[in-house]
Amino acid sequence: MIDSHRRRIVVGTTNRGKLREIQEVLAGFPVDWRCLADYPEAVPPEETGTTFAQNARLKAVGLAQQLGEWVLADDSGLCVDALDGRPGIRSARYAGDDATDERNVARLLDELRDVPDADRGAAFRCAIALAAPQGVLLEAEGTCAGTIAREPHGCNGFGYDPVFYYADFGATFAQVVPERKNAVSHRARALGLVAESLPTMLAESAPECAGVRVMAKCYVGIDLGGTNIKGGVVDLTGTVRHFQSIETEGAQGRDHVLDRIALLVDLVRDGAGLAKDEIVAVGIGSPGPLDTTRGYIHTAPNLPGWENLPLADEVSRRCGYPVFIENDANAAALAESFAGAGKGMHCMLMLTLGTGIGGGIVIDGRVWHGANDCAGELGHVSIDYKGRPCNCGSIGCVETYASASNLVARTRETLAAGETSSLSQYGDALECHHIFQAAAEGDACAQQVVDEGLVMLSAAIASFINIFNPDMIVLFGGMTKAGEQLFGPVREEAARRAFPTAFERCQIVPAQLGEEAGVIGSAVSAMQRMGDA
Repeated sequence: MIDSHRRRIVVGTTNRGKLREIQEVLAGFPVDWRCLADYPEAVPPEETGTTFAQNARLKAVGLAQQLGEWVLADDSGLCVDALDGRPGIRSARYAGDDATDERNVARLLDELRDVPDADRGAAFRCAIALAAPQGVLLEAEGTCAGTIAREPHGCNGFGYDPVFYYADFGATFAQVVPERKNAVSHRARALGLVAESLPTMLAESAPECAGVRVMAKCYVGIDLGGTNIKGGVVDLTGTVRHFQSIETEGAQGRDHVLDRIALLVDLVRDGAGLAKDEIVAVGIGSPGPLDTTRGYIHTAPNLPGWENLPLADEVSRRCGYPVFIENDANAAALAESFAGAGKGMHCMLMLTLGTGIGGGIVIDGRVWHGANDCAGELGHVSIDYKGRPCNCGSIGCVETYASASNLVARTRETLAAGETSSLSQYGDALECHHIFQAAAEGDACAQQVVDEGLVMLSAAIASFINIFNPDMIVLFGGMTKAGEQLFGPVREEAARRAFPTAFERCQIVPAQLGEEAGVIGSAVSAMQRMGDA
């Protein structure tokens, strides 16, 4: 006999394994859980939505109306940045209606064959809807960000797990035990949000009228780049509920790009299935220098004509929301402090290792801007007073020695001087990951370039440790995919150069949030300005 004080909830699947997973995460609530295997007469609605959230909502409402019960339904899949979010809602059928996991993976790898490692960001996404027969009660989305490997690794898991590389594990999802994967999975994160609101829904006063929804506050984060604009709806936990990227089209002028930003705000809000009034504000991460207090861009690299632009006001006028701006590197650092590797740390620094070297300083969960928004230019710390000229106008900046572009430039200089190396085969197509790979395979020229760059990077990091005495330094960007080939030498050399007591306190770790960091951090910056974080 069912306790009259317990709520029956049907999970919209016939898979009892998934039912058990949900029961484990949502244990302790007064709920009697069932699945569709207990209702053989139920006919799941056709998934005709264009987003995970829409499909989850269709299933939950349709089944709730059929069964006269509360129904929890989900939809999930893999979204790859370089493929504009594909496979997306077609993840299970990416290679056709008769697709197998192996065929789906093969198609994905074929489409990414010529995509460099730095651009292979991806995320598993899960949307969950809880519905009563009268309408939706609760919605949540969870995201797990990673990158796509160049070939499958591991025999655990299913679907795209063998090619989904998760930096915090240093392995693909198929190379770790299921329990470890499930602890960080997109579904677990979405269910965590459900768990936060479920007590309210189960209370005697829980709404039963059509269309009632209990939604956490949400913000839109925008990551503005010269080539692409990334956007996402982010809730107060830092979870991305919907993510999308569009081309910047900067050559068409400043006003056109501003219109594109406003368009993306609408696209991600609609993709998350939210009404206009369910977004509180918009945060924009932008290259600088900036005046974050006034919302101005002084100048923007890669965006001609963006001098002394009141970016916040211009976008606010177009989209109808309060808008706040933050330096893009600071935004990524804030994201890692709020919801990534640096969560809970008193003092965290982040270095972005890419074409250049950017940085951000976060103290007690807040970006340290300095006197006029110029703090955090960690890539422009001079480590050689007779060194190479830097684009910033100074000389000997660590960026001129340890960035990906300068490792490539140094390799070309070495090859031009007559050094023999397997790297000569790449010609103009040479990229940083080729250098690390060749070094790992014993190429002496490549190893020399890597060693020189990492010594310079380590010297700068040791200085940061001595100056800031941080709890953690997070390294972000394509170079970190080299894993221990990068982190091992950096930790060893930094330990040799930094004050021992300061180094012992400081962790040097990879970033966790991947390509969504800028979106999350921009949204969190807006949350903080609005008093929600």
